[in-house]
Amino acid sequence: NHDNTNNNWAILVSTSKFWFNYRHTANAIGVYDQLLKLGFNNDNIILMLAEDSICDPRNLYSGFAPYKSINSFEDLVKQNPIKVDYRGDSVSVDSFIKVLTGRHPFGTPFNKMMRSNKNSKVFIYLTGHGGNGFFKFRDYEIITSREIATIIDEMYLQKRFKELLFITDTCQANTLFNYIETPNVFGISSSDFEQNSFSVLPDSVIGLPLADVFTFELLKTFEKNILNQTIVDWVSNLNTLKLPSTIRFFSSSKSNRNSQSVSFKDFFYC
Repeated sequence: NHDNTNNNWAILVSTSKFWFNYRHTANAIGVYDQLLKLGFNNDNIILMLAEDSICDPRNLYSGFAPYKSINSFEDLVKQNPIKVDYRGDSVSVDSFIKVLTGRHPFGTPFNKMMRSNKNSKVFIYLTGHGGNGFFKFRDYEIITSREIATIIDEMYLQKRFKELLFITDTCQANTLFNYIETPNVFGISSSDFEQNSFSVLPDSVIGLPLADVFTFELLKTFEKNILNQTIVDWVSNLNTLKLPSTIRFFSSSKSNRNSQSVSFKDFFYC
């Protein structure tokens, strides 16, 4: 690490297995696609996909359509080949914790590490299934909101970020922030306590939704290139649309700057 250099990082995680969870893989790929289009360094993105929907024989597209009626995923593959750093069973609570804390075994390839420092702005995106105070990995294990708070605390003590933006698209997503008190941590959740996160863009060809409502709105913001608005204003505007669940903005009480000034552009460029 070069502690005096800025190197922003993005950790994009889809934790759902099985074909019927197609939209979760598509959510993560959509965010990945847009970060690359913004000029984010591909080497500074850790992509974790629990399911390989791209190569599934039931996928009748040459790729898939994350957020438009049929957005050509094939073009992304040709221009910016997807670098999947963790796939299948390697997407686990253990590997997620290792990426965030840097506690890797000797010999771990660099592409599987987040080599951040005290000047880094870190963006974490989670999509999958969850509930009150927990988030599932591969329908096999869970990480709890208390564990998430402990991990972020450890990251802060290790000086692995200057500021952190944590976006969660899952049911009861806001409960994942319940115990976070670490300074300079901000979050956006797709649903409130006792609320579900909902899918959108049902597709007649594959017979499944192509995205979730919240991530679909996030990707539209990417495409419109209006990332310099504050996140507080963005969340407020979204909630006026009467979406099926309530979007929440989170700011830890010990943050060094006014949460009203935090914008997407602080984290989405590298």
